Amino acid sequence: MKRPRLLAVEALDDYQLRLHFINGSIYTVSMAGELEKPQGFVF
Repeated sequence: MKRPRLLAVEALDDYQLRLHFINGSIYTVSMAGELEKPQGFVF
């Protein structure tokens, strides 16, 4: 199975991203819960 390829990414209100793929699929992803989590150290 091939990985889906992104065509474009749109920044929306309320910490959301709209992902457009080359096959015509469009998905909206909410990042609101992820941005509220405390960030740890990255090594």
